Amino acid sequence: MDIAQDGNLFPREDILEAVAQSDWRDQAVPMGAWGLTALGLSVLALGTPTLAPLAMEPTEFAAAGERLWAHPLHGLARVLGRAGLGIESAWYLISALFLGLSLPALGGALRVLGIGARLALVVSLVTLLAPITLAHGQLPSDFTAGVFGASIVLGLCCAPSDPGHAGSRGYGVRLGVSLLVATMLHPLNAALIPALVLAARSRGGARALAPLLVASALAAALGIDVLRTSAGPVFPPMLGASLLAFGGLFVLSGLAWSVEKEESPPPLWLTVQWVSAGVLSVVMAYLGGPMLPMLGVASAALAGAVLARFARPDNAFRALGVALVAQLILLGALNLWQPSMGTAGLSKAQPSLFQSGDTVYAADSELGSPAAYIIRRRFGVQVLPLAGSGSEAPKPGGGRAISLGPQPSATPWFLDPETGTIHGHE
Repeated sequence: MDIAQDGNLFPREDILEAVAQSDWRDQAVPMGAWGLTALGLSVLALGTPTLAPLAMEPTEFAAAGERLWAHPLHGLARVLGRAGLGIESAWYLISALFLGLSLPALGGALRVLGIGARLALVVSLVTLLAPITLAHGQLPSDFTAGVFGASIVLGLCCAPSDPGHAGSRGYGVRLGVSLLVATMLHPLNAALIPALVLAARSRGGARALAPLLVASALAAALGIDVLRTSAGPVFPPMLGASLLAFGGLFVLSGLAWSVEKEESPPPLWLTVQWVSAGVLSVVMAYLGGPMLPMLGVASAALAGAVLARFARPDNAFRALGVALVAQLILLGALNLWQPSMGTAGLSKAQPSLFQSGDTVYAADSELGSPAAYIIRRRFGVQVLPLAGSGSEAPKPGGGRAISLGPQPSATPWFLDPETGTIHGHE
């Protein structure tokens, strides 16, 4: 058998090319595949049932009037709401759209890191199907917008820059602008500042640091203001503090520092981003606050680097499959764990349940309940505190005074959220 090709008994380049073509991780992905997968993610978020109403309603903050110009998503939600969509529906749409947009943004960042196209697509998809990201994509939240912003920052942080002083200054300007945009999309993206400072210092020196430090000061001040209008937590403190909600790739990313002698460890700035995001997420979970979107993005970058180093491509595929199955199991467990909110009937009730001019009165402990949320947002009925309301007085215009739950003698009528019916006190 003649094994020579063009007189070359050792066709090393041909062999390497054949091996590269057989590696699914490096195979090209058409742009249409990215677009269809992103669209599928948005449709999945809009079409699947949610676990529960958001604990902290962003639409409540939108009505507060506290410097809301600082959070552009509130302005977008108001524009869509005035167009006939409604504030709540607008927030659901915004959250789902940013979940889909995060796929090409995160995939592009991974490609800049040197990860193969197909591996970048699959890693991005598994990351966005993590319980915490998918659950936020199903709710009126700015978390998925934060994932999108952090992905843009990651891509620009790793992108090549022009040599010389102008290139260094431009690199710092790009990092600063992307940091401001990411912080406006989600306030906790301001925690990217230490990692970006390290990246700018290592690649551009003082000329890159100067514009970044100015942007960092603005982002820190902006983040504090935007935090007042940001969405609240979704998962309970114990689950959030365990970081399991970020899925299997978070566990896999911990192997990023187990490198061979000829391999380079992750850059210091990415290590700082991953560690600081994890620590801050645990702290915020214990304090009852939201978690950091940038943790999922950093985990995707580290896990992608680990999977790209696997000698056998099929092992990388198996590892991704195990991570995805683990996330699906956790999502199923969340549905089983979620306690009954007692609003099954109210969620399915028709708009005719309430009459024009009706007012619902609730105890202080019930004002932030899922039932009160549904009454305010889906039926457009005012919910007021029960104590000292004078609710027994006749309502102008024939509207009824309705208490949330069977409050004895509090109002002539009471609403049972479990059955979705209104009854009169006997």
